[in-house]
Amino acid sequence: MPQKIFKLLKDSTGKAIPGPEFSKALGITRAAVWKKIRLLRSEGFLIEASREGYRLAGGPELSERQLSCCLPGVKIVFKENMPSTNDLALVMAMEKGASPGTDLLSALVVAGSQTAGRGRLGRVWLSPPGVNIYMSAAMRPSLPPRKAPLLALAAGLASVLAIKGRTGLDVRLKWPNDIIAREGKNKKTDADAGTKKLGGILVELRSDPDRVLFAAAGIGINANMKKTDIPKELRPLATSILAETGRQVDRAALIAAVYMELGYWAGMLLTGAEAGEQRLLKAYRNLCDTIGRQICLQAEGKSFTGTATGIDDDGRLILESAGGTRRFSTGDVQSVRSNRTKN
Repeated sequence: MPQKIFKLLKDSTGKAIPGPEFSKALGITRAAVWKKIRLLRSEGFLIEASREGYRLAGGPELSERQLSCCLPGVKIVFKENMPSTNDLALVMAMEKGASPGTDLLSALVVAGSQTAGRGRLGRVWLSPPGVNIYMSAAMRPSLPPRKAPLLALAAGLASVLAIKGRTGLDVRLKWPNDIIAREGKNKKTDADAGTKKLGGILVELRSDPDRVLFAAAGIGINANMKKTDIPKELRPLATSILAETGRQVDRAALIAAVYMELGYWAGMLLTGAEAGEQRLLKAYRNLCDTIGRQICLQAEGKSFTGTATGIDDDGRLILESAGGTRRFSTGDVQSVRSNRTKN
């Protein structure tokens, strides 16, 4: 019931709602409405009372209640601080009685900050409080192991499309798991424009020899971090939505958009039809900034230089070099230059 009252207040966009309207809409007494208002206030929401009624005047910018308002019916866990959203999401995906292949997205875990956030290869993911997005989707994909890399591609694609939709920012994908913002005077046409990291993806899973059973798709996005708050040594490499646009983004709304996009694109993998996978791959390739670039790739303990010519149907990077064609499931990419033709 408090959630319904909160949604009515939020949807009123700052206008006061008379108490009798709450009573009529929810079928409860005005005394019961007042009790729910007090509960919302105890959670930190500023709700003003006047002759005109109740008005939502402020409160936590990110909370479980805000997220539930954006994603009704989704199982959500929000904590101001936790070690890692991926750890909890994986536990929730594997909860007792869970069956792989059912409820593709079974839960969403969001943190205000993390004490043990991590990226690929065990790297530390800086997770300051109150500014960025740290989210993980608990998944039960039941996929062939060779298709597991496509989960990361789906998470990256979902993140980029959601950011574009909410902010209009020109963001792209750097294979295999980076979200990047393009820089330069001609961002849309200059293939050699510089890039900075805006976010990253970490998919962790549990599988048997035949199937990927459970997974946690972790997504970190630098949202409302000021440029001056980015560690000095990382400023040439990293950025945020605020730093790029000059505007703060509604984190709850962006998290909801990412989650819904992820449900759509990851769902393409579970149709059992090749057409679904190809649609996902086509969309990813169109937004992948790595394709067409002369790159240096660190993989398998070695360094490889060549041209990234594409992403194959299993999500592997195709690298053309003097030594021939090779395909990589993972690696660290550094762009050297672009071979693309400028429009």
